[in-house]
Amino acid sequence: MKKYVFMTNGEETKVISKQTLSRDALKALKKQGYKKHHIEVDAENEQEAITKLHKDNEDNLNALGEFSGHMLYVVFFALLALIFFYFAS
Repeated sequence: MKKYVFMTNGEETKVISKQTLSRDALKALKKQGYKKHHIEVDAENEQEAITKLHKDNEDNLNALGEFSGHMLYVVFFALLALIFFYFAS
């Protein structure tokens, strides 16, 4: 399996094999406004790398949604406890 990196400029994303990405190519991409995405994946080809990136992004979004959902419950019960203690005293 090859390791793939993702270069993005906000509008477009390029999938590049890490083995073929030289320093000169990286500098040229950076001059064009591309930045390296923080995720690198092992894949057989570019399409599989894209699929793994999408799956990883979806997993991260789901985890973030679960976290914010749990925090909503914590805030709700904390406010309920504060109201209870305010009126109980």
